[in-house]
Amino acid sequence: MSVFLCRQGQNTVPDGVKAEGNTLHFLKWTADVSGTYFCVATNQNGPKVATVYVYIENSDKSVSTWFKKVLRLTV
Repeated sequence: MSVFLCRQGQNTVPDGVKAEGNTLHFLKWTADVSGTYFCVATNQNGPKVATVYVYIENSDKSVSTWFKKVLRLTV
């Protein structure tokens, strides 16, 4: 059995961000999803930890569309 959990700082991930399967999905690209995300995946081989810092100043569609294709946090 595998477990994948993510938090933004000490809080659960905000609306617009979803941890599903082994991937952290950013469903919207607005400043309120900016922050440091901590993810832990655990299975029979033990835990693996990943951290990613996301900073969004504005939601320029051309940049956010490109960024969605590039940023994929998989642990």
